[in-house]
Amino acid sequence: MTTPTIPGKATVVTALGLLLTACASVPQQSLEERLTETVVERTGQGLARVDEAALEQQVTALLAEPLDREAALRVALSANRSFQAEFAALGVAAADYHANLVVPNPMVDVELLWPGSGGRPAWDLGLTQSVMALLTRPARRAIAESTLEARERESLERVLGLMHAVERAWVHAVTDAEVAAMLDTAVAVAAAGVDTAEALYEVGNLPRIDLVREQRFYAHTRLRAARAEARAHASREALLRAMGVREQTAQVRLPERLPAPPDVGGEVDDLERVAVTASLQLAALEAEIVAAARAARLAEGTALLPHLELGVKAERDRAGDWELGPAVEFALPVFDRGRGRTTRAIALLEQRRAVWWQAAVELRSQARVAARELAWAAQDATLARETLLPLAGELLSLTVRDWNAMLAGPFELLDARRGQLDMALETLEAHRRQWLAQLTIEQLQRGARPAVDSSMTPVAAGRGGRH
Repeated sequence: MTTPTIPGKATVVTALGLLLTACASVPQQSLEERLTETVVERTGQGLARVDEAALEQQVTALLAEPLDREAALRVALSANRSFQAEFAALGVAAADYHANLVVPNPMVDVELLWPGSGGRPAWDLGLTQSVMALLTRPARRAIAESTLEARERESLERVLGLMHAVERAWVHAVTDAEVAAMLDTAVAVAAAGVDTAEALYEVGNLPRIDLVREQRFYAHTRLRAARAEARAHASREALLRAMGVREQTAQVRLPERLPAPPDVGGEVDDLERVAVTASLQLAALEAEIVAAARAARLAEGTALLPHLELGVKAERDRAGDWELGPAVEFALPVFDRGRGRTTRAIALLEQRRAVWWQAAVELRSQARVAARELAWAAQDATLARETLLPLAGELLSLTVRDWNAMLAGPFELLDARRGQLDMALETLEAHRRQWLAQLTIEQLQRGARPAVDSSMTPVAAGRGGRH
């Protein structure tokens, strides 16, 4: 007897599965395009895959001039591999999206039995396909789309966070280098004070206690200058790391001083609303909530019948005759009725909702703090720049006039010079604070969470001398 062919029903099931699998294409290229477009929209900076052949030439061209904020960002976008890692992360997300949509392969079951007394073997052939995978594919597709959306938002926020880190590192590197230069000047002023004190002490015109004060102030200023130099070096290295520069570190030149901070626009007064509306964190959590809700509905719908397979079965007895028929396989809900899966899905949904709520509360508070910090920082910077520093300069000029008229001694002149350095350092720290506050506002307006920097401590020259 001839062996019959597999009937058309199984062929249809298999073909349908292959068709649905082919439809689940990997959208990595579109994900990358959306990421680059959104980065341009929110920051004005271009993000693209690195051309390794042209990378060194691009970075060299950007490092030809002192590094401003825009150049630092462009170097980082080209050289920092963390940005390129986000393209790979989108590839992983696209692969996960594909894996959640692909239909399981048909299962083939083959049994071959030989009788103990000898003779021809008996055949048992089975071909089954998961029907639940086909029936639940629309629901799984909706879950996968929401999950993919959340992954996109998270990747975009990481990119913005990397850019924010570069900007902050640039501010710290420029400011700390300027502070170190000012404290070098303070060391020279303190050294002049010691020389004057020693000369006066040797001729008996200065008490020992005043000489010791000048020597202590000089030693303390040298200590502060050494710390400032170490901090400037560390800040420079932090900027190099943030930019991803490895081979051309010696070519990086910083501006001599920090420029005026950028104007963040007129939305600061309404920053809380803007931050919540633009927040990528909240958008990602909202997508996770949608995915969790859909997963909970799917778990409830398949609680009693999570596994169902249909197919055909063919048997050939020892006489060589074939028998064909449909095959059904499913799990009887005797012990496991899906309560654990359903409960877990509902609990996960509740968790996502709670996380979103608390994230919104924290973001609103961050926005209020950032708006207030910007106002205070701008006020302090204005006061230092327009009042304290001019007064210190005027005091130095008046002291020089009295010195020329022999109405002031050398220590009064040194004190006035020290006071001017003090106010210059205060102004610089206020300028740094204003810059960081403005960067925080910008980051919230972009829709990303700003970094929290608690390491910044003002560095002043201190007051010594005859007090």
